[in-house]
Amino acid sequence: SRQDARGQVFTLAGEAFGSGQAQLTAGAAASVRALGTYLARLGFSGVEVVGHTDSQGNPEANQRLSQQRAEAVRAGLAEAGLGRGKTSARGAGDGEPVADNATPAGRARNRRVEIVIPNN
Repeated sequence: SRQDARGQVFTLAGEAFGSGQAQLTAGAAASVRALGTYLARLGFSGVEVVGHTDSQGNPEANQRLSQQRAEAVRAGLAEAGLGRGKTSARGAGDGEPVADNATPAGRARNRRVEIVIPNN
């Protein structure tokens, strides 16, 4: 995790999902459940889940995929006890890159889901 202007940010890398898929891998699902349990026990609310893609492919499809992935993570947090009313999910598509989309390594960094715990 890291701290930025939004708050504490936990990042699931692109390998948390199969290529072009919105279903969490088994390992990523376990990580999301553990984080959800932790956040629920501490009483966090206002948690934002933001899905991101690289710039490859159709922008509309990327937007849909990023939203679906954010919703999958939100569902995993809810299953762990962090109620849906305490979270939101947003797909950012390819609009908020953290690396250069011109390289494979940069595209890999851009494929992610961020779980943001806001500053109090």
